[in-house]
Amino acid sequence: MKKNTLTDKRNLIHWFLDSQRLAMPNAEKVLRFLLGSDNLLKKIRLVQEAVITDNLLLISSRATQLQPFLLKINGQKFYEVDAALEALANEEWEYLYLHLAINKTLFCQHCVIRNNEENKKTEKRRKQLIRQMLLQMIDQALDFRDQRAFEVLTKKLKETEAEL
Repeated sequence: MKKNTLTDKRNLIHWFLDSQRLAMPNAEKVLRFLLGSDNLLKKIRLVQEAVITDNLLLISSRATQLQPFLLKINGQKFYEVDAALEALANEEWEYLYLHLAINKTLFCQHCVIRNNEENKKTEKRRKQLIRQMLLQMIDQALDFRDQRAFEVLTKKLKETEAEL
């Protein structure tokens, strides 16, 4: 398993704050608190699944099925941000698993939409290149007075232009 650098952790937290609407909006304070200290960030272990058996900070975006906010540290559970901030500042803890929960269905739909837009642009460029190649081949067919090639290529050119 890859060990995340401080930069990786910062980037993920910033991405989460910038791109997600938090189920408990003031939970942002906890993430900003962690971002403010390299010593605290060093103790953070990013996880993809929330395991509630150990020290855990769970912050969820809207439209997830998970608890909006939970800090479990040294056997105590905190559901309120202010109490959690106090615990993070005062409790001694060796590590803290961090799970930032997003609605993967919505996120994946966003990726599909973005990828579809990119695919459409790529497909259009591909068809434009085919059109240019067909025009060059038609010119060659005319140069060699090849009527059959000319007819086939102009038919293909019309089909390609209809798709553009």
